[in-house]
Amino acid sequence: MRTIRDLIRSVFTRERAPKPPEPAPGEIPVSAVGDMLDYYSWELVPPGVWIWPHFSPRELACKGTGRLLIQRRAIVALQALRREVGRPMVILSAYRTPEHNRRVGGARDSRHMLGDAFDVSMEGHDPVEFEAAARRHGFRGFGFYPRSSPPFMHIDRGAPRTWGDRFPR
Repeated sequence: MRTIRDLIRSVFTRERAPKPPEPAPGEIPVSAVGDMLDYYSWELVPPGVWIWPHFSPRELACKGTGRLLIQRRAIVALQALRREVGRPMVILSAYRTPEHNRRVGGARDSRHMLGDAFDVSMEGHDPVEFEAAARRHGFRGFGFYPRSSPPFMHIDRGAPRTWGDRFPR
């Protein structure tokens, strides 16, 4: 059985691999098959591959490097959550490379490095309703940051757990 550290190590190893040759016109530049979307830059995602209308590759890519690594199940769940809440969702952080995660002080085993975690601004959302909706769509990890600017909620598809102070009612 693979541990979170093994998964993070595999992401880290892929990141250090040499950049593949430039794709021929019309070719998909890196993997868009299987359960992961993995691109060295969000700018390389072909329009036909990106099918989630409420989110862009840029907003889900690493803010430090531009690399995009996301689990398809996670983006499908995020899109379904967006449809249910019926309001825009501002994604403050999604995928992070291990280096960027260290720079921003992220947890050592952060789910952001696995492509299934999102930090969502709570401005314009009722956090209690948002959390309940996120749970209905398969998110199981929740971090609460009511005193951040802007206030946000971390959601991920890892093991069930919560941390931080809940949002005041």
